[in-house]
Amino acid sequence: MLIISVIFTIYYAFAKNRFRKYDNSPVNKRIDLIYSRWYKTSAYLLNRKSTTIYEIDKLLYSLKTELMNVGISKEDIESYINMLRSYKANIQFGFKDVIIGMFTFFTTESYIKIISQNWNNIEKQINCYLSKPKNVDNLLTALFILLGTIAMFAIIWVISKIATLDTMHKKSQRLFTLNGLIKMWDYEEDQIVEKIEDIDKSKEKIVYVNLKFGKSKSDELIDKSLGENTYNYFNMIYDWFTQKLNNISVKIVQFIQFIIAILLPNIFGFSLSLISSIFIYVWISEIPSVLKVIILICLSILLILLFMIYFSLFKSTYEKYKKIVINSDNTSTKKCSGINCIQVFLIVLFYIYLACLAFNIHPIYSICMLIPIFPIVLAIFWSPSRT
Repeated sequence: MLIISVIFTIYYAFAKNRFRKYDNSPVNKRIDLIYSRWYKTSAYLLNRKSTTIYEIDKLLYSLKTELMNVGISKEDIESYINMLRSYKANIQFGFKDVIIGMFTFFTTESYIKIISQNWNNIEKQINCYLSKPKNVDNLLTALFILLGTIAMFAIIWVISKIATLDTMHKKSQRLFTLNGLIKMWDYEEDQIVEKIEDIDKSKEKIVYVNLKFGKSKSDELIDKSLGENTYNYFNMIYDWFTQKLNNISVKIVQFIQFIIAILLPNIFGFSLSLISSIFIYVWISEIPSVLKVIILICLSILLILLFMIYFSLFKSTYEKYKKIVINSDNTSTKKCSGINCIQVFLIVLFYIYLACLAFNIHPIYSICMLIPIFPIVLAIFWSPSRT
């Protein structure tokens, strides 16, 4: 109950202050989301050494277009910039402050005094515990499980950072980008000039919306080494292959898509079963209680993430293969199709097969193999409401 209370308190504090960095403004939140999405596609061009001011202005113009499409004005951007500056000027309470506070609490003079006064007894208890080979084995087992859990989180973190390597400066460049956006907001548009060589340098406050980006040094090196038509030939071969595949049979393409729709989501489904088995193994293992709690909390977070990913992927593929039925009032509804039945049957059969294999190890592990069936049932009978 104490652990649940702590987790809920942390979640409540996070949910309560979630929009604080936006000054509790839906407009500011919308600006931040549009900027983040724009930066993902523009970061590479924005930070190239060969990028010119004219090309940066064109990128900022595309951001301006996206913002104006949802009704965001220049004044809204200026208000958002002022909010960012005031937010940075104030000291914010974050996760590192919690860690520092906990560390400070447990390293106060009173606790150090208690530990120093009872050090002989503590050392005696540790030696007594480690004198039993079984305890040492349990401790090593718990340590390896903990290191494995940390390694899994580390791998996930590294993969996420590699995937977002181009956007590592998203936050640090936000003020620069938005200030540049305000500066060029009222520039005149030129839709004729396409090359930097054709720009009249004497003219100011003009954004060339159809300007073509120049090549970087690396692009030029690749073109000089491999030729300029590398991607064109690749696209030609890809189009030829796709056309031939479609000519063979549309049913074959649909079958391949169906197999992909089954295989990819169930990578996460199998991971959910595997982590559940590790969770049960840790639960029944004779390891120190504190270490067991830490490992179980880490595994619980991983289980929740895998559950959400598997549910969303299966739900998406399940909805894709539903059949559309036209009602008497000309409205359409989606209903379960024969392909949906085959999809569910194959997936459930797969996890039942895994459960039968795991039963030879331990009956409780066979139950873990059946856990992905729960998000499948949930996806069939429930759809999250749109907010």
